[in-house]
Amino acid sequence: MNLSKFIVVINIIFMIVLFSASTISATNSNNDPIAKETLSVGEEKVTGGPRDVVQTMTDVTVSQQQTDNLYITIIKVGGGIQCKVTTDRLHTIISTEEWDAGDYRIETIDDFNVYQEFYITVN
Repeated sequence: MNLSKFIVVINIIFMIVLFSASTISATNSNNDPIAKETLSVGEEKVTGGPRDVVQTMTDVTVSQQQTDNLYITIIKVGGGIQCKVTTDRLHTIISTEEWDAGDYRIETIDDFNVYQEFYITVN
């Protein structure tokens, strides 16, 4: 076997191992993950779950793993309620462009009474 055939065979083996050991995640055009669920008999579907908050210069994105109702309240620390949002989207974007500088608490709660809070600073 010459060297070029050997390299091709090694590359093919590497690709087979790589793809068989990897989990591939696909998303649609609006960035909502495509959920693929396999449930066994007697297995209960889990809803809710951890949430993530990502802050950029001009907005905050609140993400959840399921499309359950999510109630978001943003409160300025030492002040009042900045905004309230009810959503069932996986990703909710809230603009912070007109907000006063300061610290804010983001409270999230779902229909299962799972509560999580996060803190951000707007400059």
